[in-house]
Order: sequence, then C-alpha cells, then structure tokens
Amino acid sequence: MNKYGMNSCRECGGKLRRVKYVRKMPTYCPDCTQKINPTVRDIFKQMQANPTTPAPDEMWFEDDPRAVNEIEYGRVIKRATTISSSTTLGELFE
Repeated sequence: MNKYGMNSCRECGGKLRRVKYVRKMPTYCPDCTQKINPTVRDIFKQMQANPTTPAPDEMWFEDDPRAVNEIEYGRVIKRATTISSSTTLGELFE
C-alpha cells in the first residue's frame, strides 16, 4: 500500500490536507462532507436564526425541599496537609 495513496477525497478526488499519520481508508474533504447531509446543516442554521426562549416556569430552578434538610455523610479531613522537609542526609550533618 502506498503511504500517500489515501490523500484524496473519496467523492470528488480533491487533495486532502496533510496529516502526520497514514490514512488507512478513504475520507471526504470538508466540502463533500457538507454535501452528504445538507438537511442537518439547514436545521442547525434555522435553529440558530430562531432561538427558543424558555417558558416562565422554566426560568428558575427550585431545589428539592428534601435536599435542604439532607445530612451530608462522608469523610471530612479538617487538618492541614503537612510536608516533610527533612531528609535522611540531614541526620548526618547535625
């Protein structure tokens, strides 16, 4: 297999950008990728042009009342982390 054999588009045959790895299967160029499924692109553009606004009841998040009185279980360490600064060589010099 030629090292540079897969450096052309599967659809149009145009040159693909250079990559550091060896392509093992043919791929599409960016232009052909957009042509494959244009309906998805149209839906995305339509959603960008007309963003939805949330309903008034969706504007605020209310916490569950059971969570307010919940006791948090778990291990909590409240002392500071200590770092040892002495070495075994320090004993020789004292």
